[in-house]
Amino acid sequence: MLVNNIFPENVFTIKNNIWYIYHSNINYYAIERGESPLSQNQDNFKRGTAELLVLHLLQKEDLYGYQITQFFAQKSKGSYTMLEGSLYPILYRLVDAGYLSDYTKTVGKRRQRRYYHLENSGKKYYEEVLKEYDEISNGINYILDRLE
Repeated sequence: MLVNNIFPENVFTIKNNIWYIYHSNINYYAIERGESPLSQNQDNFKRGTAELLVLHLLQKEDLYGYQITQFFAQKSKGSYTMLEGSLYPILYRLVDAGYLSDYTKTVGKRRQRRYYHLENSGKKYYEEVLKEYDEISNGINYILDRLE
């Protein structure tokens, strides 16, 4: 399938749910998981806010990874989804920094789940990150003439 009406100077082909982009100066590059090139901006935004959202969710209760991804999807009404493979590096980084601790809990007879707990240092870090987010969001809204 050829898709070239989005950016006329590029030629897009889709094979097996992977977008291949051909450009005059570049042989090609692929965008995996069947995402369109336009969704890359959304992915960058998600990366910038995921840590903040994880910290926010963990303020209320200890959660395991899959549960966090489900909360993202449910609370955003499906507009903010995150795969577990993208979430775990964030969780590991927060544990290594001392903002989170983790523990395993047996579910059923054999199944183990790793839960994440927000430490006091993580609560302070969350407040700092949230303040930075608010400042940046307000600045963007002023530029977009959404605030006066």
